[in-house]
Amino acid sequence: MTPRERSPFLQQVDHSGTGSAGDGRTIVEHGAQQPPVRTAIRLRARWQSGLKAFVAGFLSTLSFHQGMLAVLHGAGLVARVSYSMAPTYPLHAPAVISLAFWGGVWAVALSSVIGRRRAAWTYYGAWTVLGAVFPSLVALFVVLPLKGAPIAGGWSPETIATALLLNGVWGFGAALLLWGFEPGRR
Repeated sequence: MTPRERSPFLQQVDHSGTGSAGDGRTIVEHGAQQPPVRTAIRLRARWQSGLKAFVAGFLSTLSFHQGMLAVLHGAGLVARVSYSMAPTYPLHAPAVISLAFWGGVWAVALSSVIGRRRAAWTYYGAWTVLGAVFPSLVALFVVLPLKGAPIAGGWSPETIATALLLNGVWGFGAALLLWGFEPGRR
């Protein structure tokens, strides 16, 4: 038996009705191997799940994250304005679209860690806490220094608190939108 025949990811299908290979697989008339239907369904479900998470994170950035930034700016607590259309480098995309893209990427990563089979309070709590902590750590310790700013905004409590608040609200919004995308959860 060749390594290809031993692969757990491949299954032979009998289109001629002549029988099986003796180990749970069936022989195809022309010898071609077909992927199992269950694997294809799982793969499609993962892609759909990832796409839903990306859309939820993207939309959460545009609504929850930027909405909270607008509230903080309106209250005079932060100088940064929401929905910035300033070009980002190197693609010159508007800053808010770039931020929303990365919000989608973060949502895909967090959804694979958090999952959806939880009680509501742990689901929303996990998204809020992990959404506040991990994106904030990357923003404060990687993104700011790459943009020429001091690490963690010079350890400014206002900068750190703002990052945690904005990203926590983003995480809650992503969880809310992602929960809404699931059938039977409304």
